[in-house]
Amino acid sequence: MAFQRLAWVQALEPAIPHDGEDPKSFATLSHETGLTHGQVGEAIADIRDASPAVPLVTSNQGALFTQVDWRVTKFALWRMRTCRTVIRRLLTGVLMPYWHMQGLSEAQMRQRSRALVNAIEAMDDEIAVAREALTA
Repeated sequence: MAFQRLAWVQALEPAIPHDGEDPKSFATLSHETGLTHGQVGEAIADIRDASPAVPLVTSNQGALFTQVDWRVTKFALWRMRTCRTVIRRLLTGVLMPYWHMQGLSEAQMRQRSRALVNAIEAMDDEIAVAREALTA
């Protein structure tokens, strides 16, 4: 992590609320820390990359360190669905047409796409588990 980004993390981390407090919007965090909206987003990503002791979730309400099951599950569901969509669109809208243009056979395309299809199927399983947990 670059020195500048480390400074963003050090400014932001203490400003992010924990359970028992309301989430803080990016605008509020930006105002409180002097960071730009983009720097807040980058610092949140860096905090997550460092595997914080408590899950860091974000929503349209803002950012929050939380151990509350439904908050973590709701965030994870949202991000898994987004990730699944990105991978699916990469496969169907970019790679498969490209491979077809390159003259790969259907069998070769199936073989090359297997890892991405497996990732999509694994995410489908996790999404089902998360949905079940939210409705239980």
